[in-house]
Amino acid sequence: SPNYGGYIYALRVYGDYIYAGGATTRTIRRYNLSDLSYVDASPDYGGTINALAVSGNYVYAAGVTTNTIRKYNASDLSYTSVASPTYGGAIYALRVYGDYIYAGGATTNTIRRYKLTDLTLVDSSPNYGGTISALALSI
Repeated sequence: SPNYGGYIYALRVYGDYIYAGGATTRTIRRYNLSDLSYVDASPDYGGTINALAVSGNYVYAAGVTTNTIRKYNASDLSYTSVASPTYGGAIYALRVYGDYIYAGGATTNTIRRYKLTDLTLVDSSPNYGGTISALALSI
């Protein structure tokens, strides 16, 4: 596949594509799963992308500097202008379940739940006491 242009910190496979996010380019790049050929890229996220999630027609990116979750159209990776309120620190993990997206990270050390539709904050767990680097959901 073509060079991403920096470190890759997040990968997600969805449908016929693999999505990559990371540092330096600070974009989501999409590749064909069948042969890893480059398809397209999102606009600059505004910081390093540490986590990606895909649900339905959207790709969600989160990381550092903006400390937000941002929503992109899966069809062309254009930014939808929908972003969550600041997490309060770096976001390292994202998971989608039902109508919500969950984020975990550093500084606040909480798991936060946001609505998928508009990324408004719904609620937050108590402080975990350390950085949250991964999330798993049981269905």
